[in-house]
Amino acid sequence: MSWNAFKSWLTITVLVYCVSLLTTQSAVAQRPEPVDDEATVSSPSNVDVVERRPRVVYATDENGKRVPFVNLTFDEIARLLNTDDPQKENREPPQYQINRVQFNGLAETDRATLTVSVDITTLADEANSTQDQWVAIPLRLHECSLLDAPEYEGEGKLLLTHDKTQGYQAWIRYQSTSEHRLQLRFSTNLSQAALTTQIRFFPPAANVSTLELDVPGEQITSEIQNGRDLKITPSAESRSIITANNLRNQVIVVWRDGVEAQEDKTTYLDARGEIQVSIEGPGTIRSDIALDVTSYGEEIKSFQLRLPPRTTIISSSEQGYRITELNRPTLSDDNERRTVQVTLDKPGTQIQLLFSTQTTGSENGNEGDSSRFDVASFEVVGALRQSGRVTLMSSEDWLVYWYLGPSVRRVQATEETTDSQDRKRLATFEYFRQPCQLRIEIKNQSTRVSVEPSYRLEVDEDRVDLEVLLRYTIRGARSSFLNFDLNGWELDDVGPSSTVENDHFQDSSDSKVKLRLTQPRTGEFELVLRLHRPVTEPSGTLRFPLPWPTYDNMSPGIVVVSPANAVVLNYRLEEMVGLVQESVPPEFVTAPSPEAQPPAAFRIRNDRASGDVVMDYEVRDREIRVRADTLMDISSETADVSQRLTYRVLYKPASRLELTMPRDLYRLLVNPRYRSAVELQVDNQILNSDDFLIASNDVNGSSRTVDIGIALPQPKLGTVDVVLKYPWRIGPSGTRFHSVPLAMPTDGQLLANTARLTPRGPMQVELSPEAIWEQDEGAIPAESGQSLALAAEFPTLSLPLRVSQQQENADPESPQGATEVRLAWLQTWLANQSRQDRIVYRLASGSDNVYLQLSQPVDGSVILVVDGVEYPTNWIDGENGSELEIRIPRVDQTEHTIELAVQYNDRPAAGAMTFNLPRFRDASSPRRWFWQLILPESEHLLLVDPNLTSSNRFERRGWFWYRTGSHTQLELEDWTDATTQAGIPETANQYLFTSIDRIDPITVRTSPRRQLVYAISVTVLAFGLTLIYIPLLRHPVILLALAVGLLISVSLFPSASLILAQASLLGSLLVVLSLFLVASLRWIQPRRSRLHSAVRQGDSHSDIQVSWRDNSNGSNSTSTTTSLPVADSNA
Repeated sequence: MSWNAFKSWLTITVLVYCVSLLTTQSAVAQRPEPVDDEATVSSPSNVDVVERRPRVVYATDENGKRVPFVNLTFDEIARLLNTDDPQKENREPPQYQINRVQFNGLAETDRATLTVSVDITTLADEANSTQDQWVAIPLRLHECSLLDAPEYEGEGKLLLTHDKTQGYQAWIRYQSTSEHRLQLRFSTNLSQAALTTQIRFFPPAANVSTLELDVPGEQITSEIQNGRDLKITPSAESRSIITANNLRNQVIVVWRDGVEAQEDKTTYLDARGEIQVSIEGPGTIRSDIALDVTSYGEEIKSFQLRLPPRTTIISSSEQGYRITELNRPTLSDDNERRTVQVTLDKPGTQIQLLFSTQTTGSENGNEGDSSRFDVASFEVVGALRQSGRVTLMSSEDWLVYWYLGPSVRRVQATEETTDSQDRKRLATFEYFRQPCQLRIEIKNQSTRVSVEPSYRLEVDEDRVDLEVLLRYTIRGARSSFLNFDLNGWELDDVGPSSTVENDHFQDSSDSKVKLRLTQPRTGEFELVLRLHRPVTEPSGTLRFPLPWPTYDNMSPGIVVVSPANAVVLNYRLEEMVGLVQESVPPEFVTAPSPEAQPPAAFRIRNDRASGDVVMDYEVRDREIRVRADTLMDISSETADVSQRLTYRVLYKPASRLELTMPRDLYRLLVNPRYRSAVELQVDNQILNSDDFLIASNDVNGSSRTVDIGIALPQPKLGTVDVVLKYPWRIGPSGTRFHSVPLAMPTDGQLLANTARLTPRGPMQVELSPEAIWEQDEGAIPAESGQSLALAAEFPTLSLPLRVSQQQENADPESPQGATEVRLAWLQTWLANQSRQDRIVYRLASGSDNVYLQLSQPVDGSVILVVDGVEYPTNWIDGENGSELEIRIPRVDQTEHTIELAVQYNDRPAAGAMTFNLPRFRDASSPRRWFWQLILPESEHLLLVDPNLTSSNRFERRGWFWYRTGSHTQLELEDWTDATTQAGIPETANQYLFTSIDRIDPITVRTSPRRQLVYAISVTVLAFGLTLIYIPLLRHPVILLALAVGLLISVSLFPSASLILAQASLLGSLLVVLSLFLVASLRWIQPRRSRLHSAVRQGDSHSDIQVSWRDNSNGSNSTSTTTSLPVADSNA
């Protein structure tokens, strides 16, 4: 069906519907004839019309009249009846709440200005949460006049109205639960009568309401009705501020000048005490008291405090009060109590007393009475209520018993009390009346010592060192001394110093010492003892007992024996009574030495008093193993030698290493002229060769070799690296062999002797046929690929070799024989129709001329610059084609910069490209080089040679990301010391790559932007349409496989993936548009089906049923439309 036909069909359907609706209204408007309730009228269209009368319920009002309720359900009638019940109305929560009202007023002679701040929360109706609602909030304030427009803050709208009966009302329009703030300024009249001034107003009912009224008068008296917490505060300029809160109903504030005479009030004291009792011994206790006294009537000026028996105040803070003793008890009466008077410096309603007391035992009583104390009877005389807590603190030296008297009970401590080092909390009590009684009894306690020993023995060649760790646990009374039996060991040290005093107890004749603690201790602590025994024989049997502590109870200890590197031990387990061998605990495991015997552990049985350690021992001699590795960098006349001698010292440390070397080498090492060129390292520490090279024989004798020793900074055990660096002149290159001297170890076993020769530049290194060196086939190839690896089975003091040049036209007087290209930068600039190459080399050469062969014939211009000076070009015929002859200026500098600007009239087409790099004749490859590729704005690089290393970064230009080099052209010019040229345009696409080895040729692939966008977008669009119209391809397994393949491609080619992703944006947009069109057509098609069905049906039934069909799953669902009454066409 076309669109015009669809519009015509839709217009006809709408007209038919409107006509039927009009005829229905006319039929309803006619007065029906009297018929039965269920009378049926036939129409020509065979439609049955049924008349249904409304349901009417009558109720009688208060006047006796019948009121009809038409078509109302029972629930609706009940709801209407319940609206008159105020109790049922209040069951529903209000739609608002007033959180806070703040009144700030300024009173003048006859008027007052009130600034009212109201905080309101409106509550949303869940049924109409999406519709705006109005709520009226009564602000009252009937007698006030509004001065300014109200200020409103909130997410709604405000409408302020005034009613004579209700006062001001704030109408707020809101949609959801929200917070609102109103600020209004009112003016109200002040009433004056009988020298008093008053203000009246009706505040709104709020959860929190406060008033702050500034009135004239410096000393005033005020009263408030329907308010609480009235306070008067003098302010500046002979005025006062009246504050109050909890405002209700009508608030009336009255004030007048002058202060009322206060009537005498009765004083009611409330005393709350916190008592901490510290037990110092059987005859003395100390109490720290914090006593809070509060008056609920007249201010406190003074009061009396009665102390427990035999108690005196020893210290007091006396901040704001004074304590005066009123009576002093006699010594004969132990039950008489001391009374003191506390006088406040300034009367107040509350005071806190902080003081300390001391209670002593009775001097004339018996032993049982002398150790009993009353600790809770701190009584404030005349106090109405007295309560508090008593906390007992004691050390483990004493046994404490308590006896509860009247008005005292034990409670669980709710507040944490800080335990000191020597006292801990025992119990907490509460008293709730005075006088009360809490008696405690103190007795001495015995001491029990438990110890867990750990022994660590280190057996050396001439002595045995022992470290003893003693973990003590002391229960009961504190101890000041600990006994220890040395059993023939010599005591070196005792620690830690904070726990035990080191008094050099090893001078004791009976080998038993008494360790004095720094202070009496109890609980858990540790001691560390260090002892030793001498070993006189180089081998034999060692038998010695362990030093032993004195204890009441011992936990099973452990003994760990660790031999030195040169010591071998064999334990006699059958003779070690009381010791059982077991695995070494993790805390005793140390970094193992390959040469040392592993440690052994033995468990001490707690049923044995002591045990002897018995072992056979033997001392091994020192062993040295050496590996010699020589690295030699060879130039035309000099060899830079670096010898590394890796020593492995076993069993005993070495303080000196022996070497032998040719006499000429020794003279070079000690010659002051070559001090800066010679370097001696021992374990990466540079040493002075004059101080550490000690000759063992006559250096001026006839012997060709010199034996020397290297004095180590300190004795070494294990691996020692000795590195010797020196230059050696091998003379000009030619047919003669030159010997390079080497140093070799004389002590120990030589494990390997290797050498690696690396020439600098295009040179050839040959080994003499008479040398005992052989080429090392198993050596790892060097990175340069030009080195020669050698190995010798025996120690060799020289390496004969010959060096020959590989370059023609070399200057024999130049220190640089061959041409060495050190740095290279090649820039390839492709324009739309041409190509320009910029070639920069940084090289060193001993020749007057160098020859460069370009990658392809030049059909444009060539510009040559050497060290910043332009020279004419000179082309010659070489073996592989035309070569550019470049003359090197004869100057003192060793490095030169050669620049070439080559212009080509043609460029390779976009796509796969191959570039051949320029090449020097008889020159080494550059150590490092950069290749920079510049493309037009409309051309992008897709793929590059995998042997190249990218040196690019991404940057954003507008809406897209582009690759650019990590080094700018200016930085590359500074790096190669080239001349400064014009920069690269910002719109050009530039790429930078680097490599260590030479890569020739270089292959890349580019693509124009238009073709790239077209190809990728068409591909994405075709793929998207395929997914839309072929549901089978939308299977989760297929989509997962596609996603995994996409992720793998992105990880392998991240740069190309970003370019392709940006090129596919157009295709992705078209796919999204296709999805929208498909969804729209699927939504329109069912509506067309319904309209066609309605037209074809053409009947006037009032009930129409339309069948909906979902094309996706083929299921049918039926929806019934609204029943329309149809009128008779002849009516």
